[in-house]
Amino acid sequence: MIDEADNQEPDEPDTHEQLLWLMLNGASEQWTTVNLDEATATQSGAFLQLVLSGQIELRLRVLARGLPTEPEVNVVCIVMGDYKQKLVDAIQAAVPEFTSRVVAYPQRTVEFRLSAAGTATQKEIRLFGGGEYEESFLATAIGFTIPGVVNIHELQYVRRELAAAPLAQAPADPSAANKERRDPPAWPGREVDHHVAAHLRANRQEYLAMAQDVLDYVDGAQQRFEGRFGCTPIAAAITENVGDKRRRPCGKRDVQKTAAYRREVMPLLAPKPGRPKNFDDLLAGREWGESPDVRDSIPFAGDDS
Repeated sequence: MIDEADNQEPDEPDTHEQLLWLMLNGASEQWTTVNLDEATATQSGAFLQLVLSGQIELRLRVLARGLPTEPEVNVVCIVMGDYKQKLVDAIQAAVPEFTSRVVAYPQRTVEFRLSAAGTATQKEIRLFGGGEYEESFLATAIGFTIPGVVNIHELQYVRRELAAAPLAQAPADPSAANKERRDPPAWPGREVDHHVAAHLRANRQEYLAMAQDVLDYVDGAQQRFEGRFGCTPIAAAITENVGDKRRRPCGKRDVQKTAAYRREVMPLLAPKPGRPKNFDDLLAGREWGESPDVRDSIPFAGDDS
């Protein structure tokens, strides 16, 4: 994914540990373009971990929108770590016309380069020459997440003029309006399943650590795990990140029905906690479900224009 010449090698690395080593060893201090749509799930997972652990930083170009009566702006920013909400907060702070929720639409391609920490780590791993033990050690050493860092470098207004606010019209049938207020649109099951899987991917290291405590019967571990990855906190996170005023908040029943929740969370919350079927693969970094993507960290909503 870093060097197109790598695709010509007869035996490409296919494990999380191997790819972490390869990507970090081959990364540059100069900006390099990468299209994440062309990456495999394992490649995307390794790339995401380098971002979360602060080994590389990204240069993102996003289109940001607020309310229909507010401007649209193109923003170029440099980020690293868990920048999920900080990116949106930084854009909102930089554009005074934005008064409430902001949605960011990233371009398909991003640029990356080694951070100062990544440069130091790269120098260290090159002293060892690689190998299964060294690759496993590197994966463990950078299996953490740093707080998000966001720096806005460019900001350009795409549309400054404000759209006229629509005139309020009384509904022809008052009962229809009342029904609309009583029954806001529901959350489609497939959409909720996608957001649950994305939430678990984005917090994978914390999930694995807390799940292992549950399986080891550490005192209070199951309660702490439920408080972090139960249906209620996941539903609240989905509502905060991708909810909007047109529909009701995502509820715990929506989350409970998803395949991702039943597969990865429910076994750990049983009276006798059990290992999720894919737990060993998750520990080994070989299975990430749907392809994890640094762009999943940006709150996203459909384009209604």
